Order: sequence, then structure tokens, then C-alpha cells
Amino acid sequence: MIITFKNWLIIERLNNAKGRNMMNLVDYFEKSIEEKEDELPQFFQTNYPNILDEWTTQNPDFFVELDEYDSEEEAYDNIIYPTTYYELEPNILEEYKKFLIEIVNVFKDNPYDLDLNILPLYVTYTYEGDVVDDWIVHFTDYKDNIKSILKNQHFVGIPNIYNLAITSSNTEDYTEEGYCFGFHIDDIYENFKDGYSHYGNYCILFKASGIKLYHNGDEEHQVIFIGNQVSNLIPFTYDGKTKELYNKNIRTKDFEYFFEEIIKSN
Repeated sequence: MIITFKNWLIIERLNNAKGRNMMNLVDYFEKSIEEKEDELPQFFQTNYPNILDEWTTQNPDFFVELDEYDSEEEAYDNIIYPTTYYELEPNILEEYKKFLIEIVNVFKDNPYDLDLNILPLYVTYTYEGDVVDDWIVHFTDYKDNIKSILKNQHFVGIPNIYNLAITSSNTEDYTEEGYCFGFHIDDIYENFKDGYSHYGNYCILFKASGIKLYHNGDEEHQVIFIGNQVSNLIPFTYDGKTKELYNKNIRTKDFEYFFEEIIKSN
């Protein structure tokens, strides 16, 4: 029987945390856009509860009880606003959801217009497919990062799925069961699209399974994998002056040839 990536993840989810983490990510991207939008009230309740407070006070007509008071003025003075989204009536919840969708769409068009640090993943990423036990490259600015990865035989990544849309806002401690980023070996040219190594000159090639996403803002394909679900770690370096990849045995500008050789020799 052929084990598909999804079936393998189901087994991993039952067995350990790293499988559960990746399965959560796959499950999210398998949802329709309508399902993801239905989750927005819960998402904003968790991360930005003040937005509901602001929206309700700006829309008092939804909550005023005119027939319970002697005057309209008295009715508006005694409005009791809901404190959580699940207190909203279905028709009002639908209006609130439309408002949240507008927030998300504004961010898509111009992320600098809104002061948001955590966003739903679909705002930033488009699901491209699965990567199953294949070669991935991770770049970093720091040589010590590569030393630590090789010593511990794992990466460390972001533990909270909600922090993946804007990774620079992550404030949680990185963990070996967290979400990490790299380029599939066929996509690493995207790291050099501006004429330099965007994520750093210290590199490591390794095998892992994960999912490939298109990052709409950075306009590049990225693979998300779990930090301690890696093997065959091979360090190398990029020379920003000569535009060459090299390790102790080989130096060349021919990326395809370089990877063929170092994979062959390990």
C-alpha cells in the first residue's frame, strides 16, 4: 500500500507533537476560503479582542432596545454591548464577519495601513503542494546557527501557527517541534532574485517533509517543515562577492552541479 503524505501525517499526529503540528497546517490550507473567513471572528477574538469592542460601539443600532425604555435617548444610554463574538445574533455576526473580511482585504492591498502583528495564514500564503522526504535548503546570516543545527541535529522554529503569517512579530521561544522555513532545492534561485542571498550566506541542505507555500508578499515559494523532522544535514556557504556556492570540496557558480555533487558525496 502506498502511504500518501496526508496518511503519513495522520499516523504522525497520533504518535507525536511534530506530526500534530504539521497536520494542523495541512488541515488549515485544505479549508475553503469561506471556511477560513468563518473562522475570522474566533481569530480576532483570540488575538485582537478590542476590535469587537470598537465595532460594537460604532454600531449601536444593532444593540439598542428601543421598546424597553421610555425614550430613544434613554435606550441608547443603556445599551449593553456584547463582550465576545458568540454573543452576537446570527445576522449581526454576519455583519461583523464582513467587517473583519474588509480588514483582511485592506491588509492584503496595503499591509502598512494597519497595525497588525498576527494575521490568518491565508492573507500571506497560498498552498502549493506537499514536499515528501525531499531536499530543502535553509539560509541564515549567522554561522553559529549552522553550528547549532549540526550539533543538535535539528532546527528550532515558531511554535504558534498564528505567528507564521508575519514571522517578524513572533515573541514566543523557538522550539525544535516548531515550524521552520526553507526553500525546496528547485526553488532556491528565488532567494537570489535581488542579486544577493536574501536570507544569509550560511546554508544547510537537508531532507525533510513539509508543505510548499507561495508567500504573496515576498513573491517566493517557501517550504514549512518541523524542526526536528530532518535528516542528511549538509552545510555549505554562499560567496556574495563571487556568486559561488562552496564547501570544503567544491566551489562553483553552477548551482545544479553543486547540489548534484554534494548530495552524491554524502
